[in-house]
Amino acid sequence: MRRFVAVLLVSMLAVSLSAVAENGVNRSLPLDGTGIASLQYADVVHGNGQFEISLALDEGTNITSIQWITQICTNNLVCRAPVTTDMDTEDGLTYNATLHSQMLDDMQFENHTTYLNWIFHLYSEDESSHYLPADGFFHDNWKVWSDCWHISDYVAEERKKIWGGTSTDCQFRTNEYGPVWETGIADVQFEEMVYGGRDYAMSISLEEDSDVTSVQWITQICINTGVCFAPETNEMSSDDGVTYSSQVDVNETAAYINWKFVLHHEDGSQTGVPETGFGWKVWSDCWWDNGVWGGPSTECQEEEEEEGLPGFAAPAAAAAIAMAALMARRD
Repeated sequence: MRRFVAVLLVSMLAVSLSAVAENGVNRSLPLDGTGIASLQYADVVHGNGQFEISLALDEGTNITSIQWITQICTNNLVCRAPVTTDMDTEDGLTYNATLHSQMLDDMQFENHTTYLNWIFHLYSEDESSHYLPADGFFHDNWKVWSDCWHISDYVAEERKKIWGGTSTDCQFRTNEYGPVWETGIADVQFEEMVYGGRDYAMSISLEEDSDVTSVQWITQICINTGVCFAPETNEMSSDDGVTYSSQVDVNETAAYINWKFVLHHEDGSQTGVPETGFGWKVWSDCWWDNGVWGGPSTECQEEEEEEGLPGFAAPAAAAAIAMAALMARRD
């Protein structure tokens, strides 16, 4: 048994790598000659739910108990150590087990479940036992993919993220936060999400005894066409010389907003925060990026499907004509 568990642990790497070639296709094994008459389970794993399995044995079987050995692989490309669950039975023929929600990752960020592997350990009356399949997780095993999964694969010789499943809840982008330590800025306050068609407000507080006389907020809005508008300079207002605020109009098809600050000092000098590039990035509630939809809202997806313009082709063309000299493609 110890040897087999060790084999299972080693095989986790092989499983995570083999997933790339399968791309969301569930896998099941034939039951003929195994002693199992039927097997019932859902055809999709839900990251915030539970997964139930039920099997019926052949009449006259000598199997007395069954263990269900499962392995969860997550969207951060890691497969966890296998977990053994004793299956319940009342009549010795039908066995049931449940993988509870705490065993499956919540639908948050990259830890969402990619797929679930499993095998069985069958015990017989003569105290012998065997695994089904015999070679465990190495090659053939049962596998069910989640409703929202992510893998990395090579597309046209370039490694890219591939998303799949019936849900987009696990598809995410991470907000980025600029440095404020020793910049003269004590605090930056803003919403953690951008909403298309609404104003986006910004407020900062300066450190005590600051020599800053004015602050500019440099913003850049990137839209779902994959292009970014030219940066805009916004003069921030202040009533006390300590707290500065401003707001910008957000394009209805915004994917995210970038920004930085420029601090103007009493001696006429200025400091960029950060010195180069944009330090902050906040994603919208409905974005399209590198062939993937994301965000808690699907409103922009619905509009796109109704218009029948993949990738927002029409808005992109109009924007390109109007802003050709000013636009910069985002990274």
